[in-house]
Amino acid sequence: MKKNPEDCLEFDYDSQEGNLKFMFYASAKMKETYLRNQDILFINKRFTVNRFKKPLMFYFVVTNTGQSCLVAMALYEKEETNYFARVQRCFNVFMGASPRVLIIERQLKLYQALKDELPASTAILFCYFHILKTLKTQYQFLEKDKPNEYKLITDLPLIDSQEEFKKTLD
Repeated sequence: MKKNPEDCLEFDYDSQEGNLKFMFYASAKMKETYLRNQDILFINKRFTVNRFKKPLMFYFVVTNTGQSCLVAMALYEKEETNYFARVQRCFNVFMGASPRVLIIERQLKLYQALKDELPASTAILFCYFHILKTLKTQYQFLEKDKPNEYKLITDLPLIDSQEEFKKTLD
């Protein structure tokens, strides 16, 4: 990988085991894109098979034209809070600015790490799609025997405000 001096590449490599343990990368162009579109940041984690057999994390923004743009990526050893925190620290230092809103998948370890590494002014939200997907998977056994209950779980309303949430509870 050719590295521009303005890019950020941080990694740990275990030379005895020949094992890449951690890598964070963001280019100067990615930083420029992030700084122009930093209101809402998305984190997408993938457990894809790669030659290092490690999980990957991607940071995305959406531009004012609706285009999704990769602004950073990381490969790390394990799905643990300390690795998530390290990835976020690398992101914070390189980018130099926090998003207003961060949308993540449904993982509490990731949430806790981000909460500890980001300012309180950054709202961390769980992705509606991933929450609904989890509910459908976990309660699929109800679909045959109790279809009405299954429908209640899988047809959750999308609530846009705290006021609407309070009305729904009443």
